[in-house]
Amino acid sequence: MIFDTVIVGAGAAGLLCAKSLKGTCVVLEMTQRPARKVAVSGGGHCNCTNRNIAFEHYYSQNVHFCKSALAQFSWKDVVGLFASVGIGYQESDCGKLFLLNVKELIDYLQLNVNIIFNVSINFIERVGELWIVHSNYGTDFCCKHLVIATGGLSCPQLGISDFGYRFAEQLGMAIEPLSPALVRLDFPKDICEEFTKLAGVSLPAAVTVGNRTITDEVLFTHYGLSGPAILTVSLWWEADTSLQINWLPGVDFKKVIINDRNRKVKSILADLLPKRLAKIFSQNCDMPLANMDKSTIDVLIGQLTRFTFIPKNVVGYRKAEVTRGGVSTRFLSSKTMAAKHVPDVYFIGEVVDVTGELGGYNLHWAWASAVAAAKAINIAVAEA
Repeated sequence: MIFDTVIVGAGAAGLLCAKSLKGTCVVLEMTQRPARKVAVSGGGHCNCTNRNIAFEHYYSQNVHFCKSALAQFSWKDVVGLFASVGIGYQESDCGKLFLLNVKELIDYLQLNVNIIFNVSINFIERVGELWIVHSNYGTDFCCKHLVIATGGLSCPQLGISDFGYRFAEQLGMAIEPLSPALVRLDFPKDICEEFTKLAGVSLPAAVTVGNRTITDEVLFTHYGLSGPAILTVSLWWEADTSLQINWLPGVDFKKVIINDRNRKVKSILADLLPKRLAKIFSQNCDMPLANMDKSTIDVLIGQLTRFTFIPKNVVGYRKAEVTRGGVSTRFLSSKTMAAKHVPDVYFIGEVVDVTGELGGYNLHWAWASAVAAAKAINIAVAEA
C-alpha cells in the first residue's frame, strides 16, 4: 500500500499530525487503542495546554530548539481548534487548561483518520525515493514521507516502544540520555524513616533545584516526596544533587519570632504547618521562643526555610509522566521537525529531546511539533 505519509504512533502528536495532513496517510499503532496517555493525563482531565507556553518551561540540550514549533502553534491555536469542533475546556491555576471531557478529544483525534492497530514493525528501509515499512500486518506500507511519533519510555503499562530511538540510531542520529521525569523523588536513608511517617500530608512549599524554584503543593508519600512542585523540579534534577525546600513560602518567620516570643514553638508551627510536620520540626525545641538562644533559633529557621537533602533516586518509568532526553535536536530542523541529513523523515512529540514541565507543556509540545511537521509535508506534497 502506498501513501503520501506513514505515521508510526497513534498518540497525541501522531494523531494531530495525521489530521493536519492533506495527502493520503495511515497511522500505525502497536497497541489496541489510540492516545492512551492522553486518556490518563491530568488525572483523566487532560491538561491540554497552558497560557504560559514558552521555551523556558522546556528541558533540552538545545533550549532554543522548541521556539519555532511553539511559535507556529500557540496555546491560542489549541483553544481555537478545540472551540471550532466543540471540545469543552476550563482554566485552572497557573494558566493550565483542562478538558471537560477527554473522550471528546480522543474521538476528534480519531475522526476520519486511517489507523491500523496492533502493528508490530519489523524494520524500515529506503528504496529509491520511498520508505518501506515492513510489519506483521501482512503487507508493506510505502510512503514518501515518514513520521516517527512513538513517544517515550514513560508509563510502560500503557504500552510503549523504544522503536523511535532505535530507528533514529539506525539513521545515524544521536540519542540524548534518557531518564524518567515528572516523577516522585525518594528520601535518602538518613531521613527516610522519620519523614515517611508523614505519608498523605501535603502543603504549599518552594522547592529549589539549581537556579530554579517552583512554588506549589508538595505531597509526602511512604517513600519520598511527590506533588506538583516535586514533579516539576524532577525534570531539572540531576542525580546526586540536592533539593532545597522552604516549607513556609511567603512567611517572614523572623517577624513571627518577634511577635510571638512568649509562645511555644510547637504552638506557633502548628498555626503555620500541618500538625504532623510541625511536630517533627519542634520536637527538639518545644519551649517558648523567648527561652531559645540565637543559634538554636537559626537552626530552626534553616530547617523551615532551607531544608536540604539529596534525593536517593527517582521512582522509574512506571510512575513517570514523561521521558527526559530523546532524539538529539542537532539532527532535526527546528522549523519542520525533519531529519537534516535523511530525506523525508520527521520526528515529533516525546521521542524528541524536548521535555516540558508539569502543567500542559508536554501535550502542547506534541501538538506544536505535529503541526510543524504537517505544514512541511503539506508543502512538499503540494509541490510534488
